[in-house]
Amino acid sequence: MEHFEDSRLQGLLDIREAMAALSAAFGELARGQAVVQPRMRIESGGTMFNTMAAMLPGSGYCGAKVYTYTSAGYGFVVLLFSMRSGKPLATFDAGYLTTLRTSAASALASTYLARQNARVLAVFGSGPQAAAHVSALTAVLPVTEVHVIARSNGVEFASRLAAQTGLNVVVSDAEPAVRAADVIVTATRSKDPLFPGDWIRAGCFLSAVGSSRAGHSEFDSTAISRCDRIVVELRSHARHEAGNLIKAAEAGVLDWNRVADLGELVTGAACGRQTVDEITLFDSAGIALEDIAVAAAAYRKLRGESVD
Repeated sequence: MEHFEDSRLQGLLDIREAMAALSAAFGELARGQAVVQPRMRIESGGTMFNTMAAMLPGSGYCGAKVYTYTSAGYGFVVLLFSMRSGKPLATFDAGYLTTLRTSAASALASTYLARQNARVLAVFGSGPQAAAHVSALTAVLPVTEVHVIARSNGVEFASRLAAQTGLNVVVSDAEPAVRAADVIVTATRSKDPLFPGDWIRAGCFLSAVGSSRAGHSEFDSTAISRCDRIVVELRSHARHEAGNLIKAAEAGVLDWNRVADLGELVTGAACGRQTVDEITLFDSAGIALEDIAVAAAAYRKLRGESVD
């Protein structure tokens, strides 16, 4: 059994390959074939230990992501098994894979929820997820302008993104960026809403990826109440982890019955964007299905197999 480090995985899958792996996996989930274990957390001495698992019978793989969180940051490992033999196949450093699967899920959701002519992207945050989302969303949408709203390193971050994408990337204040945006990504660790929801323009697509904690919210209840379509990875998990939606439900502005799973969009069981003026939201807390799907695709590619 081989261990693959982040340095070997970086750039192995392109965003389209990752999206295809996720689309297939979410389709399995919607059809009742895939199985996903909720995130489980234990904590002691300032260290949080997390486990989450999934089984994808269509691809023949199952596995788990195990990770820690401390004041020094995160440490991730994915364990991949064969469902046919039951044997462990590989382990992966999963810092890069986590970043890839999260941004690929947002990009997949955007193909159903964003306007096809979306040009202006506003991104809150300046970390790896913010960068990955700019790269992923500009690969699938005709974005020409990116506004960065960051508490630190904004200028350096914007300069790096401009060099990588060839787009006009500027550091902005929150209000003008939000009011101009066709797409808004929130990739922060904020516990509180980042801006008033009434700033959001009609037709905007929102992608919330900053937290998997019930007590944290990057969008206020006004923003959630204005959303015409809301999509999550899996409702049963989101009801315990998607702080944006949990708080909106507690405030009486969200009915969970109008929240769809991403797999339902993939299979056509639920509708994506219907009009140019709809405000749409993909609220991503992250589920193990994404980790195992992308790890399996990486494993196949490392073995020289097709990932189409």
